[in-house]
Amino acid sequence: MKDLCVSELISMKVHDVTPEYVRGMRAAGLEAKANDLIAMKIHGVTPDYVRQLHETWPNADLSEIIALKVQGGNPAEAAELKHLGLNDINLGEFIAFRVQGVTPEYVRALESAGFRNLNPGEIIAAKVQGITPEFVQKVRAHGFDHLSLPQLIGLKTANVF
Repeated sequence: MKDLCVSELISMKVHDVTPEYVRGMRAAGLEAKANDLIAMKIHGVTPDYVRQLHETWPNADLSEIIALKVQGGNPAEAAELKHLGLNDINLGEFIAFRVQGVTPEYVRALESAGFRNLNPGEIIAAKVQGITPEFVQKVRAHGFDHLSLPQLIGLKTANVF
């Protein structure tokens, strides 16, 4: 790390950005500037976290890595979602899942209610609108057995049930 100014060196010392941390990030495939290293350290991004995340998203950039960590996302959860069939989910969508509280359990609940092969946008819409297995059962108990997800969302937002 050449050409560091005094304030960057002080910030790195204050936030415990050690030479070992910098080497670890480089070994994980990141070449980062002092401010980026400080931000990652502040948010608890470790070299191991970066390595694990790169197994799923090899091109994840620094801002995505930090955003995911801030939202509490972990690489294992991403792998689990891919195992559930969300193979095309991108890192931005996974971050949106974290923001909206979409978990692998929620995806499985939608699947068990008969909603399979949903794309990430549909899953987020269902979560945001409060589509739960209980709501689906309530609608089906009234004889509406074959509604699409957009129809269910329409009933929910209109407060029909």
